[in-house]
Amino acid sequence: MRIAHTIQDAAQSAGPAGEEASRAATILLTDPLPLWLFPALFLGGLLLQAVALFLHRRLWLAAGAGLVLAAAAVDRDLTLAVGQTLAFIGLLLYGRRKS
Repeated sequence: MRIAHTIQDAAQSAGPAGEEASRAATILLTDPLPLWLFPALFLGGLLLQAVALFLHRRLWLAAGAGLVLAAAAVDRDLTLAVGQTLAFIGLLLYGRRKS
């Protein structure tokens, strides 16, 4: 998928007539993954983890964490990946202690 952004830089020309010159640059960014993939993985993982916490299902909790980690990989978001990993470990330890 190609996304084209147009950046316009309007500048006054140094000419005697004071004409306004406008330059436009087009930047093409290639993104091999569809734009809907990150929100779908993130929200799917979030909802699956919420249901897993409500129904006390560890496998579903791990699957939801996996979806959120996949979303972090798609978005190249290290902060989300580390936060999800720490939250998953904390929830597993909390569930083990409570049982």
